[in-house]
Amino acid sequence: MKHSIVKRAISVAHRSVVIALFGAFLLAVAGMIERSIFESWSRQIDARLQRASHIANQISLFDERLSMFANMAVASSDWRWVIRYENAAPLLGRAIADATAMAPDAAAGRFATYGKIANDATMNMERQAMGLVQKGQKSEAEAILNSRTYATEKATLASETGRLVEATRQSLQSDFFSVVRFSQLSKFCLVLIGIGILWAALYRNLRRSEDVFAEAEDDIRYLAMHDELTGLGNRRSCVEVLNDKLHDISIAGRKLALIAIDMAGFRKVNSLYGHVAGDTILVALAKRLRADEDSGTSAFRVGGDEFVVLSEFANDAELEDQCNTLIRHLEKPIAAASGTISLNARLGIAKAPQDATDPQSLYRKADIALQQARSEQAEGAVHYNTSMDDRIRSRARIETELPGAIERGFIVPYFQPVVELSTGRLVGFEALARWEHPDQGLIAPDAFISVAEEAGLIDDLFFAILQQACANARMWPQHLSVSVNLSPTQLANPNISSRIRAIVEEAGISPGRLEIEITENALAANFTSVRQPLTDLRKLGISIALDDFGTGYSSMQHLSELLINKIKIDKSFIRPSVDPQQNAKIVRSMLGLAASLGMKTTAEGIEQEEQAAELHRLGCAYGQGYLYSRPVSRLACLAMIERWSPLAARQASTIREVG
Repeated sequence: MKHSIVKRAISVAHRSVVIALFGAFLLAVAGMIERSIFESWSRQIDARLQRASHIANQISLFDERLSMFANMAVASSDWRWVIRYENAAPLLGRAIADATAMAPDAAAGRFATYGKIANDATMNMERQAMGLVQKGQKSEAEAILNSRTYATEKATLASETGRLVEATRQSLQSDFFSVVRFSQLSKFCLVLIGIGILWAALYRNLRRSEDVFAEAEDDIRYLAMHDELTGLGNRRSCVEVLNDKLHDISIAGRKLALIAIDMAGFRKVNSLYGHVAGDTILVALAKRLRADEDSGTSAFRVGGDEFVVLSEFANDAELEDQCNTLIRHLEKPIAAASGTISLNARLGIAKAPQDATDPQSLYRKADIALQQARSEQAEGAVHYNTSMDDRIRSRARIETELPGAIERGFIVPYFQPVVELSTGRLVGFEALARWEHPDQGLIAPDAFISVAEEAGLIDDLFFAILQQACANARMWPQHLSVSVNLSPTQLANPNISSRIRAIVEEAGISPGRLEIEITENALAANFTSVRQPLTDLRKLGISIALDDFGTGYSSMQHLSELLINKIKIDKSFIRPSVDPQQNAKIVRSMLGLAASLGMKTTAEGIEQEEQAAELHRLGCAYGQGYLYSRPVSRLACLAMIERWSPLAARQASTIREVG
């Protein structure tokens, strides 16, 4: 994924929230504007209502004043009231004009027809009465002002004025209601528009969010079904595809092979050159597997360096060709930053429907075949057979019985002599674990050492063998040493040196008589972590021997910094081979290296006198193998020490065994 799905989803949510807040802000602003307009219009209408009421009061007031001035002028015959009358008359006219201007057209027209006529008639009669008073005809003037016609016209004016004002008020109220309705409608429209805009924006973001989560779901599913490094399907994907293929072959009548692949040597390369080189190798292997895929095959990565190929085939010959092609492609050298690396491919094969018809059983049986290929170090493909299940059950039984065997002392050391090649003198013994099983007899360590390591029992086993070996060494002559193999998994234990010291002190032997053997592969894989424990053992006076030398990847730095005392040349370089001269060159270089570092050497696996003589000639100090003796029990070891003849050891020409 280019970007974090979570970040993208949060970004979409942030945008949605911002849009919602912005929409709410716009609605609030629009509402405030609408409210301001509504209040402005309301104030204007209210002001007009107040003005209409004020004008109506003025009309009534001015009309009453004119009537009063006219009556006073008639009653007192004082010309000053006439002047007042004439001054007030225009005020009434202006008030009537204002009222008419504010009124609706219909009301203004009616007032012009009735009210204005009544007002004009009233003012004419009042002026006529005041004119008669000036002529001295007071009684006639009073008659006019007291006449029914004058009263009727005054009433008509008042009625029409009230009608005009009421029409104006109703018109303004109608305008107010229109404003209210407009306000409500505008609010409704604003809300609808705001909701519409907000929904459109949110809908778009929600669709975008849906797309993001759909993409995330696809990515999650892809990650759940594929290996991130190589892009191949993972174990879960393998099971799904295997289900489908098993269903298909049951219909089509073809056969299916589950090929489990392990690349021997990958873990060494990974520990030596780092995970970057390891990842480069895995990616290259995945590309090769993907290039070999066709319509009938599928490749998966199910573990660190474990791959699985599902392949449909018609017959065993076709399957054999497919396996050979796989091995040939996978074992091609791989270019990495640390150099060109070559690995060996081991294949375990289970076939359907021959071996199994369900995914779990087929996968389990292919894994059993792969375990067999590992244990046999087979170069080709190993096909599952039922006898392998017997070995698995035997291994399970060993795992169940092993803790009790260690606790009861059924696992004991057997001792193989180490001889000085120049003199034939006995210099010590290597303690090798053997299981004296009450039912199955003597069980070799290959059957239970790996089980002890996987079950976490290797510490108990090692200390039990070490304790017995030291106790037996106490009964030997003081010049004889005893060596014990230390498992690679124990080197990471920071307390290993203190435990070994306690056992040596308890046995009562000199630490110089004990030799601890570690494999070269264990040294190379755990150099940083084993440095301190081995240094502590050296400080105690315990010797350190590098076992299986020549099969691992140790460097000069490893050998010099850890102060290794002895190098044990692996028996694969001693036994007869197709190229003995090449082996001789390798052994010669090992011996030269040991001599330059001031280390002693022991050759393992000597079975012939010629081998012993040649090793002595090349400069090897000690030898060990069936030429001198097989590993023997503690009682046979004591007998061997008593009967040992250096001359016989040098001249032995056949394999002898002390029982």
